Amino acid sequence: MRDIKKTILDVVKRSGDAGFSLADLAVFCWCKCPELFGLEEYGDTHPDPTTVRNALYGARGLIAAGKIEKLPDGRFRLAAEPPPEPEDTRRVKTWSEIMGE
Repeated sequence: MRDIKKTILDVVKRSGDAGFSLADLAVFCWCKCPELFGLEEYGDTHPDPTTVRNALYGARGLIAAGKIEKLPDGRFRLAAEPPPEPEDTRRVKTWSEIMGE
């Protein structure tokens, strides 16, 4: 499953920010790697969207991991990078600052 998810992320990164349907993603992945994304016994000629769906959904899927987001129209896209952690601005005051010197 790791290779499948890695391949899906690679395909999504190359597709840009326009978004894509599950069918689009199944075909793109199948074109890149038919042995992973093809229907059993018909892998050379037909993509298997179930393989992609299983990698996207579920508790350990790419959506739950925050790698891919589902848009309101049902399409998918690469998730935006999470904002960076705020820098800790707290520091220890010097004795002079405490005493007001």
